[in-house]
Amino acid sequence: MTSKTNLIDKIFIVVLGVALLIPMSHINTDEKSATENRMLAARPKLFIPELNNKFGIEYDAWFSDRFFGRNQLIKLYSRQAGATGNVQVLVENDNWLFYKLGDSMRNFANIDKFTDEQLYQIQNYLTDINNWCKKHNKKFVFFIAPDKNKIYGEYITKVTKKYPDTESRSQQLVNWLRKNSDVPVVYPYDELHANKNIGLLYFKNDTHWNKLGAYIGYKTIMRALNITPIAYKNLVETKYPNGDLTNMNTALPPDNATIYNVPNIVEICPFATRDDTHCENKHPAINASMFTYRDSFSIALGPYYTNTFKSVDSRWRADVRLVDLEYIKNNNIDIVIFEIVERNLSGLPYQKFPKD
Repeated sequence: MTSKTNLIDKIFIVVLGVALLIPMSHINTDEKSATENRMLAARPKLFIPELNNKFGIEYDAWFSDRFFGRNQLIKLYSRQAGATGNVQVLVENDNWLFYKLGDSMRNFANIDKFTDEQLYQIQNYLTDINNWCKKHNKKFVFFIAPDKNKIYGEYITKVTKKYPDTESRSQQLVNWLRKNSDVPVVYPYDELHANKNIGLLYFKNDTHWNKLGAYIGYKTIMRALNITPIAYKNLVETKYPNGDLTNMNTALPPDNATIYNVPNIVEICPFATRDDTHCENKHPAINASMFTYRDSFSIALGPYYTNTFKSVDSRWRADVRLVDLEYIKNNNIDIVIFEIVERNLSGLPYQKFPKD
C-alpha cells in the first residue's frame, strides 16, 4: 500500500511541476497588448545600477502580463463572469463603459505613485531625447493623453478614488519634470475638463477620445510648439455604435442613440495602422515635418497633424531606437512628439535612450 501511495505522490508532483512550468514555456515578448490596448510591463532589472528594492513587485507585474495562456484565461474568466460583469469592461450608468484591465482603474483611483528613482529614470530618458533634439535643431514635446476615466470619472460609481486627481501619478510626473528638467511636457487634463460643455470628448463605449477631444489635445501641443493650430469649418453629427469596449463585452448592444459632434476635417492619410507610417501633404499649414512616437490615442490626432505639416511620420512604440534617430536626421524632421496615454506611464522608467 505504501509503495502505491508513494507512486501516486510522485506522479502528482511530476504533474504539478509540469503544470507550473507551462506558464513559463512561452513568454510573450510583445511591447503592447492589442486586445487590452496598453503597454505591457517591461522586464525589470535587479540592479539600476544599485539594488532594485522593488524587483519582486516589478517582476510579478512583468510575468503576470506575459505568461503563456494569459489571454485564454482572461477569455474564460470573461465568459464565466456572465451577468455579474465583464473582466475587461466596467459598465456604468447611462451606458458609460470604462476599461478595467492593466493600470486603468488603479490609475483612475490614483493608487499608484512613482518612486523618486522612477521619476529620475523617466526624467533622464526624456531629457536624453530632448537634448538630442536640441543638438540636432529639432523641437521636442512630451505629451500625456488623459485616460477617459480621468475626464469622465463622474460616471464611475463602482470604484472609489484613493486620492484626488491633483495627486495622480500623471500630475506627479508633470510637476517633477517641470521642476527638475527643461523637457516640454503637455498634459491637457484641465483643457479637456474646461471644454466638456461643447460636446462629448470621448466615446461612451470606447477607451479613446473622439476627434473633438483629440482636437483639444492637438491645440495644447501646438501651443507648446508655438504653432497656430488649424481650424475646422464646422462640427458634424455622427454616431459610434460599436466601440472597442463594446467588442470586449459582446453581451452589450450597440449604442445607436448617442450623438457626437466632431470637427469636419479632411483626412489626408490613414493613421490607424500599427505599422510605421509616412504621410505627405502638398498644401500644409506650415512648412515643417514632424515625427511622433505614439499609441492608439494618436489615431484621432492624425488628421490634425497631417493637415498641419508637410510630412508626418509615426512609430507605434515608446522606445527610441537608433534607426529612428538616423531617420529623423536624414529626413530633416523639424519636430518630434512623444505621445503616451497616461495608464501606460508605468512602463517609462524602464526605457533607455540608445547609445551610438
